[in-house]
Amino acid sequence: MTYNLTKYYKRYCRILTNAIKLAKKRYYNNILTCSNNKTRTTWNIIQNTSYIKPNSQKITSINIDGNIPFDGQIIVETFNKYFVSVAQNVHVNNYNANPPPNHENPITYLSKAFNQPFPTINLKGVSSKEIEDITKSLKIKNSHGYDGITTKI
Repeated sequence: MTYNLTKYYKRYCRILTNAIKLAKKRYYNNILTCSNNKTRTTWNIIQNTSYIKPNSQKITSINIDGNIPFDGQIIVETFNKYFVSVAQNVHVNNYNANPPPNHENPITYLSKAFNQPFPTINLKGVSSKEIEDITKSLKIKNSHGYDGITTKI
């Protein structure tokens, strides 16, 4: 008796699964048929069915050397120091690890090639809301820029 119920249950599940697939197929075909912009509609369907929901996490604070500053100017200056020093730190770390044979230090070469000093980079103060908005507006992708940081973070 239980064997027949199990067989009936499995058969019913297959029928129900096929009915749901057919209903979804008809539903999405109807949406595409009625659409004026089929490409956009297709991407909207993919987005809605992929179960990827936008990340709604908000940046509430930033930890700088164990302290959580609330002064926007301190946060801006910390970002400035970090991003201005990134290229120098990467160069120094790479140069010290693998010094090129019989070649001059690239920073020294650039200093000799240009008679005038390089201008310093000064960034104006921005709010955390502006940084958050710009960060959220970036396209999420796996590839990264020169800094090695992806936009997923």
